[in-house]
Amino acid sequence: LTNALNDVLTRRGHQPASGETIRACVGHGARVMIEAALRRIGAEEDVDQMLVEFLVHYEANIAAESRPFPGAVEALEALAAEGATLAICTNKREHLSRKLLQELDLTRYFAGLAGRDTFPVSKPDPGHLIGTIGLAGGPERAIMVGDSDIDVMTANAAGIPIVMARFGYGPPAKDGARADAAIDDYEEL
Repeated sequence: LTNALNDVLTRRGHQPASGETIRACVGHGARVMIEAALRRIGAEEDVDQMLVEFLVHYEANIAAESRPFPGAVEALEALAAEGATLAICTNKREHLSRKLLQELDLTRYFAGLAGRDTFPVSKPDPGHLIGTIGLAGGPERAIMVGDSDIDVMTANAAGIPIVMARFGYGPPAKDGARADAAIDDYEEL
């Protein structure tokens, strides 16, 4: 994400943004990242055009710098071995999510995947998470593992317990949202 954002910024003569600068925007969508970066540098640009360029670069380089968090694959394997049905509810576009999973060889772990464009709603709307659970076969019991304030708000709105990965992308939950538990690495999951 940082790589794609910096591509569109530097092609316009702007300084690149650090990963920490955009960290709080992850989960809110590429447009929000672009707008935040432009605000940070006090620049005005055609955000719609930047978004198009961002997505082209991102898709072409989707796994160039992306890696699972340490312990993530082992956690997926352990959960699957225990009989858990796994799904992904993301604000990344569905086709980009599928491409990233395929390039990282992670597709086989997930029974369902919903991106920001899979349903008429996306996170933090609870329908996005409930729809994702349905895509995975609608297990009677569900829990969300998330790493952003958007994830916590979504799970709270859906009435689904959430485990917050404190090592993830987003800032602490706000607006009264709360996680049911928190982990500092995937071994704790």
